[in-house]
Amino acid sequence: MKTEQRKSAGFTLIELMVVVAIIGILASIAYPSYVDSVRKTRFAQAKEAAMRISTALERQASQSNAYPTSLTGLVPAEYASDLDWSRFTLANSNRSYKLVLTEKTARFGIWVAINSAGTKCGCAGAGCAEPTFAADLKVCPAGVSAF
Repeated sequence: MKTEQRKSAGFTLIELMVVVAIIGILASIAYPSYVDSVRKTRFAQAKEAAMRISTALERQASQSNAYPTSLTGLVPAEYASDLDWSRFTLANSNRSYKLVLTEKTARFGIWVAINSAGTKCGCAGAGCAEPTFAADLKVCPAGVSAF
C-alpha cells in the first residue's frame, strides 16, 4: 500500500502565533517612542506659536505705545485649530501682558506661557499642572522649564 504525502501550502497556527507575538512586542516598544516624539513636536509648535504671537505683540506695542486688546490677526493660522490662546490678559493699563497657550485636547498636558517681561515658561507631560503665571513674573515657577 502506498501512502501519499500532501504538501501544505499554508502556515501552521504556531507559526502565525509567533509572528503575532513578535509584532506585538515590536509595537509595544515603538508606540511609546512615537507618542513621545509627537509630544515633543507639539510642545515645540506651542513654543513657536507663543514666540510668534509675542513678537507681533511687541511690534504692535512699539508702534502704538500699548499692547493690543485682543489677539485678532496675531495668531498664526496653522496653530489656530490646535492651541487654545484665549487666555491672553493685559495689565497695567495695557502696558504689560501675559499669554498662556494650552492644547485644546489636553492629550499631552502641554502649556506654554510668555509675558511682557520676557519670561517664557512651559511644560509638556502628564504631570504638568499649569502654575500661576503673572504679567510681571521674572522667573519660571519651580518644576517648570524655561525656554
